[in-house]
Amino acid sequence: MNNLSYFRYAVSFLKRDLTVTLLSTVLYGVLFYFFIFSIHIQNIIEIIPQKNPYGLLKISADLSVLLCIIVFIFISLMKILLKRGEIGIMVAVGGNRPGCVLLVTLESLLGILPGFALGILVHMLAGFPGIPAEMQDGSIMISSARAISYGILAVILFTAPATYVASLVDPYQFIKRQK
Repeated sequence: MNNLSYFRYAVSFLKRDLTVTLLSTVLYGVLFYFFIFSIHIQNIIEIIPQKNPYGLLKISADLSVLLCIIVFIFISLMKILLKRGEIGIMVAVGGNRPGCVLLVTLESLLGILPGFALGILVHMLAGFPGIPAEMQDGSIMISSARAISYGILAVILFTAPATYVASLVDPYQFIKRQK
């Protein structure tokens, strides 16, 4: 199968599970808005001289970025656990493991990108409460780009190995559990 057909199958899986796709898009949008906000706070802290001797504001911004990445990873894990039966069927009928990994990873990426767009749209409409307007100008696009790259890297670096491990388990066991 070529890469275009993997992309087409991933889109068809997203259309088939439309309710899950829409709910995860809204969840990713809200999460991504806070993710951009956390990264923007990190950027502001680097610009403003540190007045807090303990650096608690920097630690809280770092912690919120880390928590957002962990939530991205756990949402991806839940999607993989829901797809175990489909992965088992693909492997049982002769699908290759790298193809299964590529298909599930593409599906995760295609599911996360509309959420990122929704988060950026909410940010453009609402802005960041509590941050002066002069600090929201130039670094917002940098914060959005960093957030997108961190989110995509977290999903790819976790989804691909987790899907590969899920495809190593006996496919007939997954098919039995799906019934």
